[in-house]
Amino acid sequence: METLEDCNNLETAKKKKGTVTIPNEIIFFEILTRIPVKSLLQFRSVSKLWTSLIRNPSFANLHLTRSITDRLHGFGLFISAYNKHSSEQHFLSASHRGGTTAHLFTLSNSNSDPPVSSHLRGLFLIHPSGFTRLNTSVFICNPATREIARIPATGPIVCSPYPQAHVCYNLGFDFSTNEYKVVNIRVLNLIRPSERKAECEIFSLGTRSWRKIDPVFPFNVKGEDWLCEWFKGSVFVNGGIHWMLWSKKVIAAFDLRDENFRMIPLPRATTITVRSKTPYMIEINGLLALICHEHVLERNTMEIWILKDYQNQAWIEERITFPCPWVELESPYPSGAIHTGEILFTPQRTSRDGVCIPLYDMNTRSFRIIEISLFPEWLCRDYVVICASGYTESILSLRRKN
Repeated sequence: METLEDCNNLETAKKKKGTVTIPNEIIFFEILTRIPVKSLLQFRSVSKLWTSLIRNPSFANLHLTRSITDRLHGFGLFISAYNKHSSEQHFLSASHRGGTTAHLFTLSNSNSDPPVSSHLRGLFLIHPSGFTRLNTSVFICNPATREIARIPATGPIVCSPYPQAHVCYNLGFDFSTNEYKVVNIRVLNLIRPSERKAECEIFSLGTRSWRKIDPVFPFNVKGEDWLCEWFKGSVFVNGGIHWMLWSKKVIAAFDLRDENFRMIPLPRATTITVRSKTPYMIEINGLLALICHEHVLERNTMEIWILKDYQNQAWIEERITFPCPWVELESPYPSGAIHTGEILFTPQRTSRDGVCIPLYDMNTRSFRIIEISLFPEWLCRDYVVICASGYTESILSLRRKN
């Protein structure tokens, strides 16, 4: 009977049992797709074949899907800090457990307001906030690979002699084609409401090009729907980009597959209605959620309505009660959820070494705080930490193929 002692070394084992060769398909699609992004980036130097594979969008999509499903590794926080003096926006990454930060990149900003970012499947869209000039700088970035790419300018303007328009950029993902897309909606002729007109274009990350479409808009571009700042905060869930139509108290959704709008009514019950005048939306564990904070000062609670059943438009209500007066916590707002299911709040509270970020667990109905360290020079009054978002690491490359 053969025992392990008979195989004194690896060479003896090879001679007796033969060398076992693992098929490339298993290496590539069963092993490499479960390895963290940081290690995969180092593997690119192994061979041209491995480099080509790791840069393949199909491989990146499978790797991301397994990271989201397994939830074992590959999650982080994307943090933005704005310098009010230089108008520079700094972007950092950190562990979801807190600790030190890593500087990713810095963008200069000519706009009066700092740019905002939205996350989807490992990528972030960085775009201006407020009223913007057309063809302004818009970027898409991957914090895991530290790559950033500027999105090319949109198509020519055909209906407005004015240099300024109300523009919003929205990140989505078309599951029918496995493509990231950016939807740009702009309303022109702001000075003359009777002559306002809306235009819509879609940018595909795969083709790196814009395409104009002519959907039927569910909002009145000549009225106040578009001029409300809350309309511009979009959330992508269930294959569509969602906006809040504040004046109508409804949600407009743009389906990236059929490129049409649909309407979703806000939650209603026999005695409960959404009363908040300024609700906004976030994504929680793949579900659309509506944050109502109208009574947080007097009640020290926030209402969260979650669209639990999208097809049947069934909402459930959750309430967050803060452990101490909300103002004493420096008025934090929910900004989304991380992979643990906890709700991430805005980093409003500054410690001696950085910022403290509250996280809320809906199962235990309790808060915990993580501390993110910042560079010492960023703790002065010139810097404002605007937001923190959770993200899943993606190996998807933003570089153009040669």
